[in-house]
Amino acid sequence: MRLRLIGALAMVAACGGADAVDVLGASDAGPGATGTDASTTDSGTSSDASTSADGATRPDAGGGNPATPDPKLVSCGGTQCSRSGPVRQFCCYAQSGPVCQADALVGSCNGHRVTCDEKADCDNGVCCMEGGNERIQTRCLPTCITDAPRYQVCKTNGECESGSCTSYNCGSNMPALKFCQRPPGCN
Repeated sequence: MRLRLIGALAMVAACGGADAVDVLGASDAGPGATGTDASTTDSGTSSDASTSADGATRPDAGGGNPATPDPKLVSCGGTQCSRSGPVRQFCCYAQSGPVCQADALVGSCNGHRVTCDEKADCDNGVCCMEGGNERIQTRCLPTCITDAPRYQVCKTNGECESGSCTSYNCGSNMPALKFCQRPPGCN
């Protein structure tokens, strides 16, 4: 049976179908395999990450600069989480490190929750940070200028409602984000 499957997959690859190596790698991962290597993101850029069965993307290295604009991609450690496509992701900064997770799992994140890191991630409005050092959350809102303690997250000066886009040191347990105004406890 296995030889027939390999032969059939080789024939599909030879006829311009799926790459037999990729198909075999995905279907022949063996017991205990937890994921496959991701090779591209929605923007077509390379990403060194592993995707597990629960839809989480675990960063390995590189990818995602918190200072470079990248619409619909959220920097998450060494990778980027896609905010577009059929499965929108956010970055959960858990104790074990940053990991991309499907939006449906936002309630299970026990760390910082980053769903946007610039205005370009938002269909309407701007990216706002709420919370404190224990747990922050970023999300798209019409404005960050309200009576509630919110701070606009940015990557460029042009997107700031007020202030200028600046990196602040908010502590070692905080995600690398830039803000239009200095959040409390940051310098």
